Amino acid sequence: MVDYDRKLYRESWGRNRQCIIDIHGNIEVSKGDLLFVDKSNGLRSQGASTADWYGYPFSKLSGSTVTLASNRNLAATNFLGVAAWHSDSGVTEKLAVHVGGLFLFGLKNVRTLKVGQQVIPAGSGVTLYNQKVTTSVSGSSDHVGLVARGGSFQSVVEFSLLTLFSGNTNLIT
Repeated sequence: MVDYDRKLYRESWGRNRQCIIDIHGNIEVSKGDLLFVDKSNGLRSQGASTADWYGYPFSKLSGSTVTLASNRNLAATNFLGVAAWHSDSGVTEKLAVHVGGLFLFGLKNVRTLKVGQQVIPAGSGVTLYNQKVTTSVSGSSDHVGLVARGGSFQSVVEFSLLTLFSGNTNLIT
């Protein structure tokens, strides 16, 4: 199945792996947004928020240490997956989220990619992008996926997700 609109490139081993999460009515989510689950106090509003267990796009991350690096770390630690559908602002609803599979995302800058290289959230200033990623030099702990197809001068990356559901990290703490 190829669905570029949702950025889902190939499902994991023929299975569509999804979860369902609540989205606040004052938050707009677009298909293909990278989402985090607000499972810890201090993930939003420059660290002044209380955990509510709702899903939010990466651009809403803002911990008490407001830097791009700290927000990348929070995104990777609380990475839920990729929004399967759109949710309008003004509507509190449940939303399907892809938690596994291969995805095709735009890169912040053209890069040479190597299979297995780490994919990390991209951003500008202190704000993370909802639908663009970048790759890291080796050793980053802030990755949300691994490159699945290499190549030179690439403007998009095909990568496998590393979410709360795919690692040893427990969703419930």
